[in-house]
Amino acid sequence: GRRDARLNEMLSLDCENMTWKKLEMKKPGNMPAGRGSCGLCAVGEKIVIHGGMISETDSKKLPTGVQYRRCNPFCGVTNDCWQFSTSEVSWSPVQMCGRSPTPRLGHSLTAITIGRIVLYGGKNNAWLNDL
Repeated sequence: GRRDARLNEMLSLDCENMTWKKLEMKKPGNMPAGRGSCGLCAVGEKIVIHGGMISETDSKKLPTGVQYRRCNPFCGVTNDCWQFSTSEVSWSPVQMCGRSPTPRLGHSLTAITIGRIVLYGGKNNAWLNDL
């Protein structure tokens, strides 16, 4: 396979019969780039992702204002943020107000209330320990 290939599939696990099913997006053109090592958490009926590693090819499609830091000729890290609606089976980009966290991978997101998520750590040039 290609070294810059990242998947953007969404799968759902039926916990009663332990089977996986690929979700078909209602708006397939409006999705985040495939990625690895992103931060992810559930907030009510939504799933929020932030950052992670994306391919160099996908970095050229990032919207204005989203930061990207190249790690090697094939991929880099970003600071984009998306939310997935489980009821609508669709993605939408999250517009940040104020200063966004730097591009990173391997970080964690935790929902502490319906309206607040805490981001911790990760890595860009070095390991981070910021909140």
